[in-house]
Amino acid sequence: MVRVARIAVAGAVLSAVLAAGAGRAAANGVNTHTWISFHAIEHLPDGELKRLLLDPGMQVMLINGSIFPDGGYAVDHEFGETAHWEPFLGAYLRWMQDNLPEPYARGVARPYVAFMLGFASHGMADQVFDSMFMEAARGYDAANWSDALLDSFDTATDVMLVDATGVDYRGTEQWLPVDDLVGMFAEVGIAVDTSTLSNAQTAMHTFVLAYGASNGRDPVSVARYRTQYPWASDHLMDPHEAGSPPCEGEVVAAYWLSLWDRLHGVDEVQNQILATYPPAGSDGHPTDPDLVESQVAVVFGRGIPSSVADKVRVTDATGKVYDVAVRPFYGDGNTVVIRPREPWAANQTLTVELLAGITTIDGVVYDQPWSFQFSTGPATGPRDPTTDPTPHDGEPWSAPPAPTGGGCDAGGGAGLGATLMLTAWRRRRRRSRGLR
Repeated sequence: MVRVARIAVAGAVLSAVLAAGAGRAAANGVNTHTWISFHAIEHLPDGELKRLLLDPGMQVMLINGSIFPDGGYAVDHEFGETAHWEPFLGAYLRWMQDNLPEPYARGVARPYVAFMLGFASHGMADQVFDSMFMEAARGYDAANWSDALLDSFDTATDVMLVDATGVDYRGTEQWLPVDDLVGMFAEVGIAVDTSTLSNAQTAMHTFVLAYGASNGRDPVSVARYRTQYPWASDHLMDPHEAGSPPCEGEVVAAYWLSLWDRLHGVDEVQNQILATYPPAGSDGHPTDPDLVESQVAVVFGRGIPSSVADKVRVTDATGKVYDVAVRPFYGDGNTVVIRPREPWAANQTLTVELLAGITTIDGVVYDQPWSFQFSTGPATGPRDPTTDPTPHDGEPWSAPPAPTGGGCDAGGGAGLGATLMLTAWRRRRRRSRGLR
């Protein structure tokens, strides 16, 4: 059952918001998260997934999903941190596969898909932003850095983004499948009730989303934050700056496509590596190990454990093997950073190798090696800071022919009998491949 969250927030909840903040000390704010989700749609190929997310009726769910994970911080509950990560996302995917009929692009599944892609966008965007853009800003904007709620980096950049884009998501209806979410959280060991989830979402709309939206229209507030974080102010909307919101949108789109495949029981090589920084084949990479920009980042389609360090090697054309520190930026996450402990050689082509046998946190084994190259030679011009080295090809499901007569299902397209037949076939295929 879907329940719309419309519970009033008492003064105690406001106090919790102010005490807990919007989550981690530095990440994207929720206006930014929502903008990234809509920006990511622009990077999707034409197909059923893009059409679903462009449907005005699904945008309420996408917005609510995009702000949902930070609600746990607002009411000081552990569900918020859990909602950022792959184990919860996996529980949500399995619930959909077990409880909702295919095709997922039609009928009753559609709002659940849009909501899922919203919170998946949130989790992936935080990893990309924090590991790249925020890490650079910690150095360049160190003089006035603060982790206090109203002076924090996520609050400041959220206000700056509203000022730069003019977006305003206030007044969006609140939508949460609260009864279903309780069971999904229980599957990953988190006990939460429906009223806590609803109150948290109300707090996000009423206070956190509204703060960025209102202050982004106040020239005094905007000037204050831009003065506090001048480097971030100059680079926030630069599509050539690694980890900036435009960059995040491209990575989120690649992640969505991998999740769309996973939902349909498809797990192809094109979904293993979603993005790299720097892009494969790029030049002009910094060599100084003390610069954040000198790091290398690999974004995986699934969560990766810290043991990945044993499966990564960086060499140059002379055969030199570099001393590097390798780890998922946040625990067992999708974004793995590779930081040199010594300078990269100048004017060299470097090769990053991912050895066979990387096992994801949900037990999928990448049994083929993979590599990409970049150069520390002179830059030939600006490029996108990250690119998908294994571009996604096609979708796992395409629309059936429109009915020529008689009744049709609520979502349009094939009738109920065809829908159930397709659902049964998909589930048989998943079982035959050892997939849920």
